[in-house]
Amino acid sequence: GFGCLADFHAEFAPGLNVFYGRNEAGKSTLQQAICAMLYGFYDNDRARPDETARQDRFRPWNGVASPYRGSLEYELSDGRLFEVRRDFSTSDVPTQLIDLVTGADVTPNFGHGRHGNVPFARRQLGMSRSVFQSCAFIGQGEVLNVASGASPREIGDAIAALADSSRRDVSAAGALTRLDGLVQRIG
Repeated sequence: GFGCLADFHAEFAPGLNVFYGRNEAGKSTLQQAICAMLYGFYDNDRARPDETARQDRFRPWNGVASPYRGSLEYELSDGRLFEVRRDFSTSDVPTQLIDLVTGADVTPNFGHGRHGNVPFARRQLGMSRSVFQSCAFIGQGEVLNVASGASPREIGDAIAALADSSRRDVSAAGALTRLDGLVQRIG
């Protein structure tokens, strides 16, 4: 359970996945659930009021009896498979990261702070939550900005262009690598 989502299950294909539906159907909530599964709600061991408010905002609602927890399976570009499990129902947010090939709990390899703060996604993906959100998600507002009065084909082209622009490497590690290359070339 996460916000309006209860017993939700989806499989994503490589590349662009499009979710559409009425207002309040859970599209943005799904984006936030993915981010919360990968990054948690808390950036540090000390809970800030805005982080606590964000966690409270997505408690199951509208009479949803689902527990406030989830799991997310993902594959890295090198083929390694993981499952993250988080229980958001407590302030401690128990978090586990499972290597799906060996079945081992690899959470300790990443350190474990308070409030479920396990920085595995930052290390595995090489980007912060804010960079991930900028790269991984195209919001309805972004599509509407370019699609106002457009034909279906133009809307499709706009979505493809937004997806292509979000794939660029904006991680700090990538930026440092590019800067090192320029320094070597320029001197």
